[in-house]
Amino acid sequence: IENMRDITEERWESPPELSIETGKLIEELPQKPAPRLIHSDNRLENVLFSDGGITGFLDWSFTRSGDAMYDLARAEYMLIDYDLKLAGRTEEKLDRFREALLEGYREENTVEGYESRRQVYRFITVLWIVAGFPKWSSDWSEERREEFRQELLERLEREKPV
Repeated sequence: IENMRDITEERWESPPELSIETGKLIEELPQKPAPRLIHSDNRLENVLFSDGGITGFLDWSFTRSGDAMYDLARAEYMLIDYDLKLAGRTEEKLDRFREALLEGYREENTVEGYESRRQVYRFITVLWIVAGFPKWSSDWSEERREEFRQELLERLEREKPV
């Protein structure tokens, strides 16, 4: 969180206020989660589909060892609340996608403790998007950049753990 805060303050012309108590967030996370290989970039363009299901993931350039539930929360956010929402899916469909993602995950893994970690991991995911925004949006028009900047700030506030 501190690294992303530093990157945001360095790259944004007018950085968003990121006053959040990291100590409180850390309390929600396991001290020593079982290390798992996580993808960390679960976006639609990195997913292979066949017969209505996910059959594989591409682009393992952000792979690392970490808490599998971080990858689950990140996949939920990036695939459903970001990509599919931007594609215009209804809230009803987004809810069905969320249920299917969790159900598929439950078939192979435990979700014990997921709800307590979910909001922190979602916030970290949005913070990651915010930190990278100046770089990946650099070729956009000023109007589009400002519109999306405002949306990112709203997302950051909405996902902020309480």
